[in-house]
Amino acid sequence: MNLFLADPEAPPRPAILTDPNPVRVGCVVLALDEHKRVLMVDPVYKDGLILPGGSMEEDEDPNEAASRHFYAETGLVQDFHQLVVPDWSRRDVIPAGINFVFWGGRLDRRRADKVKVPPVQESNLRGHHWIDRDELRNVCSKKQANRVTTALDCVEAGLLVPFMVDGEPVGR
Repeated sequence: MNLFLADPEAPPRPAILTDPNPVRVGCVVLALDEHKRVLMVDPVYKDGLILPGGSMEEDEDPNEAASRHFYAETGLVQDFHQLVVPDWSRRDVIPAGINFVFWGGRLDRRRADKVKVPPVQESNLRGHHWIDRDELRNVCSKKQANRVTTALDCVEAGLLVPFMVDGEPVGR
């Protein structure tokens, strides 16, 4: 018996396997400058600063979504291979979902100076800011500040994990 071939006489798959509840997948990036300040963007659609990133599209891998959004919001081209933290968000004003926080690394001065947020009409962003860790609670929502400080703690402890797609680490 081959367990990897579909049995044409098998009963129909349970609904949960064919029509799961939609879950939002957020793909955001933690990037630091040479002073260990966090790159954050200022969206027009919510209060407070957030990490660059956004939702994953259908048929897109999370690391690809992170790269697409990072480029769209900062003008920087970068691939993401390491995950810092996953963060489940319960349903509130947006559907419940998982936020993958990817490690964007420490940007040297030359790269940090190239960050350019497109005009607000194109990006829904008012601009970008480099934020010190101790200022996060003053400029972010509590959830965002907790997400970022936990991610910073993981980076400082060297707790990065490879991001995998279909059992294979990306970027190798």
